[in-house]
Amino acid sequence: MVLLSLFVFTGINSVYAPCIDGIQCGDIRPLPSPLKQLQLGTDAKNVLCHDTFILVINSEDNSPACIHESSMTRMLRQGWYAWFDMVGDTIVNTPNKEPFGGKDCAIPQPAYSIVGTRGFAKDDLPDNGVIYPGTNLTKNLVGNVIQFALRPNSTAYIQFTYDFNRYPGSNCKVTTEDALSSFNGNKSISISDLLGSPYINEVNQTQIRTDVHYQKDKNYVKVFLSNVQDMNDHVVRVSYQIITSQHVTLDKSYYIGFWFHSGILLTVGDNLYYGQAFHGGFS
Repeated sequence: MVLLSLFVFTGINSVYAPCIDGIQCGDIRPLPSPLKQLQLGTDAKNVLCHDTFILVINSEDNSPACIHESSMTRMLRQGWYAWFDMVGDTIVNTPNKEPFGGKDCAIPQPAYSIVGTRGFAKDDLPDNGVIYPGTNLTKNLVGNVIQFALRPNSTAYIQFTYDFNRYPGSNCKVTTEDALSSFNGNKSISISDLLGSPYINEVNQTQIRTDVHYQKDKNYVKVFLSNVQDMNDHVVRVSYQIITSQHVTLDKSYYIGFWFHSGILLTVGDNLYYGQAFHGGFS
C-alpha cells in the first residue's frame, strides 16, 4: 500500500495515525509533515493528517497543510480550501464495482459543498467557513441561501466541490464522466461547458427579479469560471471569480445561480441582505 509506506521515512514527527485499514486509529506512528509528503511525491489532495486535523490546500500554489478546525475560520476565507470526506468523498470507485449503465445503477443527484473563499467583506457561512450536505444552516434567511458581501471595485473567489457519486462504496461505479454524459443526453460534454455559465438576477426587498434580463457583459457584477480540477474519479473542485465594478450601487443585491442549487446571495458593500425575498423558502 502506498499510503502505509509513508510511515517508514525518517526525519519526521510522530503523530496519531489516521484511520487506515490494518492500523489502529490513534496509534502513535511516524507521519511525514504535509510538506515532506509533498516532496516525497504525494499529491496535495492525498496528504495524510492527524485524525483531529483537517487537510486544506492553497488554491494558488497547491501547497497542503494540516490544521485544527479552529484555524479553518481564517484560512478558508483566505484562499485555502478544505478537502475531506464530507465535502467530497475521498474514496475512489473500486474496480470491482458494477459499471454505470448496468440495470441496477443510476446517477445520484450531485452533492455540492462550499470549501473555501477569498476576498469577500463578509459572509453568512458557518464559523469554520465551509458547508457540505447535512450542514445545519441556522441562518437569518429561510431557504438556506448563503450570503456574501463584496465591496465595489473588488474581486473575490468562491470554491465548490461537486460530488457525482456520494456513495463510491456502493455496488455501482459512477464517475464524473458518467454523470456528465447522463446529464447531457449521453452526449459528450466538458465540465467547464456545464459549469461555465452562472446566471445573475437582481434581488430587491421582496423578490428575485426574474422579470429583468441581466446582461452579464454590460453590468456591474460579473462572474467567471476560473478553475476546474478533478479531485478524484467522481469529485471535481470548481473555482469562480466574482468582480464588482467601481460604479456598482452600494447595498444592491444579486442572486448568483451556479449549478444544482449551488446559488449564493451577493450584496455590494460591507453588509448582508436584509430584505424579505427569501422568506418562505428557496431552492
